[in-house]
Amino acid sequence: MSRKLTQKEFDEIKNLAERIIEAYSQKDASKDIKQLEFLANTLNVYPNIKTMLSDLASSSREASKQSKSYSETERRRSIAKADISKLEFYGVERENIEIH
Repeated sequence: MSRKLTQKEFDEIKNLAERIIEAYSQKDASKDIKQLEFLANTLNVYPNIKTMLSDLASSSREASKQSKSYSETERRRSIAKADISKLEFYGVERENIEIH
């Protein structure tokens, strides 16, 4: 049965993506890249969330690549960070909060 991500799952994914984005090189991030790609491929979530996870894995991998241009590196990081925000907004199951 498909579902949204739990907050705990999202936190793990976000931590992986942030470590990948901030890694010195793609080689340094390779273990985290593999783990993020594994989660993107194996979590039983709604198809649109699976697509967002795949986009995040791809953009994070691209952000970890070395670039001669600082602006290109920052552009890649910005895309990956936007993918994190999109996943958080649309893909995480929110707890029902009752207001009395």
